[in-house]
Amino acid sequence: MKKSDVSNATMSKEVHKVDSLERENVTKEDSESFEMSQTDRRSPTPTPSNSSTCSTLSQKRIDHVFSEIRSVQDGGEKYSQITNEILFMIVKDNLPLNTSEKAGFQHFMKKVLPHFKIPGRTAITHLLDTKFDVLHNIIKDHLYNVKCLSVTADVWTDNLNTQSFLGATGHYIHNGKFVNIFLCLEELDEKHTADFLKEKLLENFRKWNIDILKIKALVTDNGANITKACEQIVQKSKHLPCFSHTLNLVAIKIVEEENVNLLIGSVKNIVRFFKHSVVAADELRKLSTLKLISSVPTRWHSTYHMLERFLRLRTEIGIVLLKFPKGPTMLTGFELQEIDEIIQLLRPLEMVSTEMSGDHYVTCSKVIPIVNILQQQVIDLNLQTERAESLKTSLLEELNKRFGKVEEVGVLAIATVLDPRFSVNFMLYIRATNMIYF
Repeated sequence: MKKSDVSNATMSKEVHKVDSLERENVTKEDSESFEMSQTDRRSPTPTPSNSSTCSTLSQKRIDHVFSEIRSVQDGGEKYSQITNEILFMIVKDNLPLNTSEKAGFQHFMKKVLPHFKIPGRTAITHLLDTKFDVLHNIIKDHLYNVKCLSVTADVWTDNLNTQSFLGATGHYIHNGKFVNIFLCLEELDEKHTADFLKEKLLENFRKWNIDILKIKALVTDNGANITKACEQIVQKSKHLPCFSHTLNLVAIKIVEEENVNLLIGSVKNIVRFFKHSVVAADELRKLSTLKLISSVPTRWHSTYHMLERFLRLRTEIGIVLLKFPKGPTMLTGFELQEIDEIIQLLRPLEMVSTEMSGDHYVTCSKVIPIVNILQQQVIDLNLQTERAESLKTSLLEELNKRFGKVEEVGVLAIATVLDPRFSVNFMLYIRATNMIYF
């Protein structure tokens, strides 16, 4: 055997010996550490000065235990508090009345408060009725002391069940904050004549202790019956057509024009194809995480968003449609340009509609400035296609038809003059003068 082999063998033995010793030491240390930790767990050494205190805090007196159990049972103090919180949760989150009877909720409550008797649907319904009566009287007294308020009212139809409802909401300022109170949502079981709607509104005003003289503005849609009903309740100058509803009429008129409707119909066909074809939808998902948006006939906003998303995904849509010879034909480059310019015309309407739909900030004083800005933005658009230019002309005509006399509406003009955010910037100086002396 070579000398080098002997040296290597000797070194290997020494290394192995050292490793064995190290493993023995580590094992011994770990064993001692484990024994010490187990000893500490079994026999904790309390601090002499705090030992009696810790013992006292860790154990409750038997009478306290029974007292806590009684407090969460029917009639106890905590029972009433917890039940009220359940009622609040159901109302606040618009949950069904049988929420307390559902297995998940009952499992949760059994873990949190095993001795609490959960009220069922019948009890919840009765308690909510009682709570409503109490709060109704509180709100009545509160509204009686309100110096002035505005009311928005609307008649709408549930097409699924062919039922009509009257809804009304009160708006006022309390301690510098906007307050909105839902006054009614009442089913209408008679023909919607002006007299019938008038009596329904007056009935709800009386129910909530609202003095008619305190109503400074009554806002509704442009329906003839509700308009006539409101003008019989308050002065004609205090009845305001809803700005958002009027703007909605402008937008619907534009997107339903025959010249534009044909182009929008082509986009709808392509979107419908992707919604009904799983294979095509899968191919589109491979190219983009964005989805196509379908339009809803009663919501012009959905048409705008459908066109906007379609234009954004035009490249990916074109690639996918090439794989489906029997699918709809992709729009031409010129048609895509027309879609782009239609979106440019609709975008200001969408932005204004969103801005004016808030209920926690002043919108009345914004109407006149926004109408003027909206008209100017449409005028300034530089459009290249004949279809878009024709649509632009129609849009300006419709805006002038619906909002041409908006500066002559006293409530809106005065609100604009008094709002420090806006200067007196009416289109006609004589109108501003008339409003200041109104």
